[in-house]
Amino acid sequence: MRFRILPIVLALAALVLALKTGEIMDAFAQGAPAAPAPAAGAPPLAKQAADEPLLPLGLSVEELELLQSLAHRRAALDEREQTLLTREGRIEAAEKRITAKLSELDTLKRDIDGLIRKYDSQEEKELASLVKIYETMKPKDAARILDQVEFPVLVTLMERIKERSTAPILSAMNEQVARRLTSELARRRDLKPPGG
Repeated sequence: MRFRILPIVLALAALVLALKTGEIMDAFAQGAPAAPAPAAGAPPLAKQAADEPLLPLGLSVEELELLQSLAHRRAALDEREQTLLTREGRIEAAEKRITAKLSELDTLKRDIDGLIRKYDSQEEKELASLVKIYETMKPKDAARILDQVEFPVLVTLMERIKERSTAPILSAMNEQVARRLTSELARRRDLKPPGG
């Protein structure tokens, strides 16, 4: 809970003023004695009033300046608080936008992952179909076609062809292609190439 100093001070000053007004009224009602003569050497009343100006609510100049300073400080703090609240609101709005974007990215990533899995599954089915075709072909016919296939695709296919079908196909393939293919298959299986 925040305490506002200026309203409290003003309320106290009003209370003091009311009490002093009551005392003055009582003094008039009872017949106030005549004011004493000024002491010898004391400045005249007019000069004393000029030297020490009377301020409302019985406050000294220093106290009044302090109250004004506190009021300015309070206003500055209120303005600073409002600035911070505005900035906090902007930060919260930015955080919400970032959270929404991250959610969108997560959804997009899941969609992409699903498409990749679907593509991989479809590609695997197509490869399995091709492998089955080459396994059922005569080795010479399969070798003649596989000699013309791009090497990465050839390796992928030959990895999936059953071993009992691989040897006849390799023996019927172009010698250079067969040698390179054998080395690559051996490397992928972490085996040394024959004669290596």
